[in-house]
Amino acid sequence: MKTCGFILLFVQMVLAIPARNIRRPYRPTPCNNEIINAGTSTGVKIEKSHKSRVEYSKINPPFALNSNMNLDFKTSSKSGLLFHAGSSTSNDMIAFFLHKSKLILAYDCGEVSGKFVYGKLIHQSNSYNDDKWHSIRFKRTNRFGTVFADGKEFSSFYLTPCKSFDNIFLGGFSPAIKKKFKHLTDLSDYKLGHRLGGCIRNFWINGAQVKNPKYYAVSQCS
Repeated sequence: MKTCGFILLFVQMVLAIPARNIRRPYRPTPCNNEIINAGTSTGVKIEKSHKSRVEYSKINPPFALNSNMNLDFKTSSKSGLLFHAGSSTSNDMIAFFLHKSKLILAYDCGEVSGKFVYGKLIHQSNSYNDDKWHSIRFKRTNRFGTVFADGKEFSSFYLTPCKSFDNIFLGGFSPAIKKKFKHLTDLSDYKLGHRLGGCIRNFWINGAQVKNPKYYAVSQCS
């Protein structure tokens, strides 16, 4: 079951029992794809809650060579994670996030440079926290990665031998994942682990929605 978070049920039965003795448990709420869907124009809102995120595990087929990714986002937050793709068999990763209102690309393909490469500005003058919709498109073509922001090509870089990515996070990480990825500590100044606090929509890989998303503590995008 896809989990959107928890809501507090304020249900008080008309009984001769004092209200203070009635327990009001949190209950899981299933997502309604008509109002919450990261893969369509409906979108999803990532909250500032430390567990808020959209998570895709064991993606098949994986995000590999000659693949492309697309997502739209809007936020008023200056910092926060947009997209993170990782591998279950290596420490390879690629991520897009906001830092001081700027769009940043980070990637680690191990053998490419022997060290983590980070802090690559997509556009120096643009600010992306104006609460308007912006788009990111990322292409993996042969040995290179290319980034398009709002329809314009801004960056092309060497990405081989980056492995295939089979897990993806949108808007935030699970608490457990922070222990696995060293770059979350290395990039602490960039606040890579921060929740987006905004909306994401039209997330596709190769022009199609990614199957079996898991939603945690999210809400409807307005």
